[in-house]
Amino acid sequence: MVQPGRGSRAGEPGGNKNQGEYWKRINRARSRTRARGEHPFRVVKPLQGFTKTRDRGIAKHPERAQTMSASANLHAVRHELIPREARAAL
Repeated sequence: MVQPGRGSRAGEPGGNKNQGEYWKRINRARSRTRARGEHPFRVVKPLQGFTKTRDRGIAKHPERAQTMSASANLHAVRHELIPREARAAL
């Protein structure tokens, strides 16, 4: 016998099979937006030793946070900054 509600949530086996195409697109867009917002923190926090610190800990040091944000931006566009010929040499 199947348990009541089984498969009705996305986290359970078979939970997405009844989800319409519309909601799949909505959820993908949400995930994409969330990933773009959280990725810089994933890059910056280990560089400055904030791996176990919440975001509010970064607010204590504004200059350090600005430096980390700048380094995250450079990290994100690093492939565009290096000329194609130099990338081949690396």
